[in-house]
Amino acid sequence: MENNEQIEKKSKLDFSKYGKVISFLALEIIAIISFSLGNSFILYTSISAVLFVLLLLVTWVEIKKEGYPTFAFFLIPILAFGLFCVISNFNKDVNYSLSGGLSAFVPIGLAVFPCCGYLLAHEKNFKISQALLVIFVAIGVYTFINFIGTMIQFSPFHTLRYADKYLFYNGEIVEISVGNMAYALIGFRFQEVSIEYYLMYPIILLVSGIFLFFIKYKDNKKLFITYACLTGLAFISILFSITKFMAIILALLIYIYVLILLTAKKVLDLKYTRIIFIIMGAITGLVVLVFLLNAQAIAGSPIKFIQDLISGNGFLNRVFNGNRLALNYNIAADGLFSKFKLNGIMTGPIEGYTNTYDFYEYYHVEAISNTNSFFFDTILTSGTIGLLFLIIVVGFIIYSIYKYCKNSRDLIENKAVITAFISGFFIYSFVAYDMSLMIFKSDLFPFYTNNLFIISLILVGYMNVLPLTSEVVKNEAPIESTIMSKGGDNDEISF
Repeated sequence: MENNEQIEKKSKLDFSKYGKVISFLALEIIAIISFSLGNSFILYTSISAVLFVLLLLVTWVEIKKEGYPTFAFFLIPILAFGLFCVISNFNKDVNYSLSGGLSAFVPIGLAVFPCCGYLLAHEKNFKISQALLVIFVAIGVYTFINFIGTMIQFSPFHTLRYADKYLFYNGEIVEISVGNMAYALIGFRFQEVSIEYYLMYPIILLVSGIFLFFIKYKDNKKLFITYACLTGLAFISILFSITKFMAIILALLIYIYVLILLTAKKVLDLKYTRIIFIIMGAITGLVVLVFLLNAQAIAGSPIKFIQDLISGNGFLNRVFNGNRLALNYNIAADGLFSKFKLNGIMTGPIEGYTNTYDFYEYYHVEAISNTNSFFFDTILTSGTIGLLFLIIVVGFIIYSIYKYCKNSRDLIENKAVITAFISGFFIYSFVAYDMSLMIFKSDLFPFYTNNLFIISLILVGYMNVLPLTSEVVKNEAPIESTIMSKGGDNDEISF
């Protein structure tokens, strides 16, 4: 009997000696992803393939099984979403950055990266505070490089000075004004990019400023100065390249960041913050639903009443029909359950096809290759079914944030920063994500190829491992007060 137990112990994988190595390599991977290789396929091929093998060997052997049901509930819809990204008609688009065989790595990557965070949360040598520092420093370096390149190429405040100036390219006037351009490192080359892509990184980098309200300068001068420099860099990058539309988005996100900060500092009660977010979410959901209904061209249906109501009101008509974003939303969402939208569509012509009626409707839709919203882009890239699974994924992420903030033993500042990071990315991407980010190239980069989304997935995986399960809650009755007062990183389990 004893021999059998000894054999079982020996046969079980033991990674306790390599905890620091695993944590170090994880931080390196996080740094590479955070720095961004210009939405490069390397993130999905090389890194996801290596992590996939390691996680198969380690994760399901070493991690406690109590957390499987909840985490599996997240993995199933995100895997389904990834599969619809692969089988979508959009995958045939010659301009898609992962078209062809490379797209097979999308579902692998979408499942592997949250599993990576799930695995790291069990390693006691891994500290989330260190990971967040690595993330923000890497984003800061990328932002600084882009800022210097943009200032050299365009000069400060070019977004306001050249808002009505246009360039000639290949003998034609470029449709996008100089004021809506920037310079950024895409892969290993500088490219002219949209201002939406450029400003996404400094706006998310602003989240690092939350740490300044928790770190005392006398206690940790280096860390305080580091986050102060990152926050300052973010403000300067935004200030020198701001546009009117981006100023509105910035104001919205700063409001969200401040709301999270005040809640973390206990200036605002958590229940009031929860009510505010519920109201904002309900309004957003209602607006999206109206957009989807208003976009359907179905004669004689009840939807016609809504469309007539909108078109008959000046304000509503301007919001839902009378602006550039609304026009793109309506075109993308029209025929939501038609054969051309159910499984994604092509966003440009493909060689070898004739212009029959079906192929004309199917392929020649270059005008809607960019809706500036990851939600409506998903209709094009993954189809209506893929969109439904994405909605489930986003719902789970919101639930994970709520459970993490309520029950985790992490430091309150880490909770606030993670919440602000994920919320900031999704809110920004909902109104300003640019899928066709390069000005002089037609390559398309859906939001699920963006490095900030991948980092968000890693953080979501991390949030789903809480040293709080029901047994801990029972043993430590006043858990919320204990969490708030003491804090600490997840360090419950060692491999």
